[in-house]
Amino acid sequence: MDDITSIIFDLGGVILDIDYKRTESAFQELGIPDFAELYSQLRQDSLFDDLEMGLIDPQSFRERIRSFSRIPISDPQIDQAWNAILIGLPKENVDYLSSLKGKYRLFMLSNTNEIHEQAYRQLIQNHFGEYIFDSLFEKSIFPIGYI
Repeated sequence: MDDITSIIFDLGGVILDIDYKRTESAFQELGIPDFAELYSQLRQDSLFDDLEMGLIDPQSFRERIRSFSRIPISDPQIDQAWNAILIGLPKENVDYLSSLKGKYRLFMLSNTNEIHEQAYRQLIQNHFGEYIFDSLFEKSIFPIGYI
């Protein structure tokens, strides 16, 4: 007898494909040559934790990013560089989640942030024609203070 009734999935690196190096390269191109010292898969400045925990809003995040730059950077440029980490949602992941949906309660738990959330929603909408997470997951859980 299968005692498992629910499965909780993480978003980044589990459901969505991500690549930290893409964000590092994008910020370096914007004039922050030492961005890898601020943010990587292994460690990150508290600025990124604060954003992901909902302790600061996107505009405060952008202002702090600008303080690391040697040139003026616009909000859209920062968002684009920050969202460069998001590669996409593989169809095989969607197929796998769909196959589990009838057997288990599915939940998504993520430390994503508001800037990424808007971008991956649009990415999924563009690729699948709709935001399919609402139909795949019973509930999506985000950091306290976010959304």
